Amino acid sequence: EFRDIGFQATHRIMKAHDPLAMLQEVNHNFPTFAGPLSRLVVDENITNEILENQKFFPMGRNQFLVNGRPLDLETVTPFHLARVLEEEVALIDILQALGLPAPSVMKLVQLPVMSRTFRVDTRDPA
Repeated sequence: EFRDIGFQATHRIMKAHDPLAMLQEVNHNFPTFAGPLSRLVVDENITNEILENQKFFPMGRNQFLVNGRPLDLETVTPFHLARVLEEEVALIDILQALGLPAPSVMKLVQLPVMSRTFRVDTRDPA
């Protein structure tokens, strides 16, 4: 049954030791992977995440996000992308300088962007 092959491929890629390499491997050799993927049982958490994402991202449309920050595919340039990546790295550096552990920093930078600017008050209340 190939009805859920997309979910199964996603499961295989997300559970791989090197997900980017696995994505490339599945993409380049899909016919080889199709049979084994069709027998794969998909983790319920992955299924739920895919279904949640489908509510926000219409099927058949491309999305370009950097840590949850949407970029317009029609107007993004290499220079704009470089600036966005520099901003993201700067934000990560600031959060790490505050002493936050890496997993917490990654969760924070992946939160949906509510506005383009925000402030963090690091002053000591004492």
